[in-house]
Amino acid sequence: MVELHMEKKDRIFHPGEKFRVTLIWKQLELNTILDLSLGWRTEGKGTSDCREIATESLGIEQNSGTFDWEVKLPVGPWSVRGQLLSIQWYVACRPRDHSEEVEEGLVIAPSNSCLQLERIDSR
Repeated sequence: MVELHMEKKDRIFHPGEKFRVTLIWKQLELNTILDLSLGWRTEGKGTSDCREIATESLGIEQNSGTFDWEVKLPVGPWSVRGQLLSIQWYVACRPRDHSEEVEEGLVIAPSNSCLQLERIDSR
């Protein structure tokens, strides 16, 4: 079992802020490698894109444990939600043996919410 716990419960972060997450694992096989990543992806009409901003790999030497990860967030892109385009940020833990993957969403924006794109009327 693998869990991710973000320091901020509301999961809203500001550009350039320090992002902290705790990885907790229980009952994993020894020598499992866990890949942590922070990234974003686009969704909407058009071409999809994704980028990993930070990564770290851990070799597990105990069946249970924790690891605190800290990353300075970039200044962009901001989290965006709209009909034509959305930019979604995530933190993920992916075991290399392809067992239980965990992914949690977060918001990176200068305000306390995701940027909302207005609907475009097609006339």
